[in-house]
Amino acid sequence: MLIRDYRPADAAPLTRLFHDTIHSTGLREYSQAQVAAWSPSPPDAERWHARMSTRHTFVAEKDGGILGFAELEENGHFDMLYVAKEAIGTGVGGALCDAVETRARALGIARLFTEASKIARPVFERKGYSLIAVQSVTLNGVTLTNYRMEKPIAL
Repeated sequence: MLIRDYRPADAAPLTRLFHDTIHSTGLREYSQAQVAAWSPSPPDAERWHARMSTRHTFVAEKDGGILGFAELEENGHFDMLYVAKEAIGTGVGGALCDAVETRARALGIARLFTEASKIARPVFERKGYSLIAVQSVTLNGVTLTNYRMEKPIAL
């Protein structure tokens, strides 16, 4: 497995991975209505490219196939962590977390913080993140639970 920086050609495959992961894995912890509100359709690839190209976006791939991705913002916000259904439990999520943490150190970021889904929370806990608060968020008129978490980074 290779963890690399985002490339413009990744935008469309990442929007599909995001949508497909939510609609498959998301159903383990969220209702059909919640999953549909979270991602009613794959996001627009051009908009995602505009966003991802301004952040530290990491892509996990193996044999040319994309297994997952993660995003880090300059303020330490770990915004997204998504792993393809077939790659869950294979270490992809942990490897992406490690890449984010390594980049954060290089940028001098002393604290990472995220809003983890019910599915992602165990990955963040294994990586040393602490729970700060349980949150209810409303997406497209439907309420979902997520977890505000953080981790100090030794510089």
